[in-house]
Amino acid sequence: MADNITDDDYESLQYQQRLKAALHYTTMKICQQQSSELDVVCTKQLVASISETAWRQCQKFAEDMEMFAKHAKRTTVNADDIKMLTRRSGSLHKYVSGVHEKLNENKQDGKKQKKSKKKAGPSTTVTMETDEESNM
Repeated sequence: MADNITDDDYESLQYQQRLKAALHYTTMKICQQQSSELDVVCTKQLVASISETAWRQCQKFAEDMEMFAKHAKRTTVNADDIKMLTRRSGSLHKYVSGVHEKLNENKQDGKKQKKSKKKAGPSTTVTMETDEESNM
């Protein structure tokens, strides 16, 4: 059965393990900080439980956002999918919507600046490919 594991599966598993380790480390650091501020003790089992719960919740979030995008007949998750995901948490939804609005404002300001530069003279255009585009 171990013979069926491909190099891509192995790399994916390694990447997943590194992400989980980073989440566990970050959870441990937050628990240490909070335990010193609150004068309580956080056990290794507690840290492991919190990080595993956070990992599973992130997996569910990713699956939900993929389904929202698929329902909209898109292959890419966008800000609308994230806002849809956060709709049940009022404060988080408000925060995400605010960040999205700021990014849109910055994007529009950038377009205005580009238009004024185009009128001024020639410029060099740089395009970037995503990993998906370069693999096609």
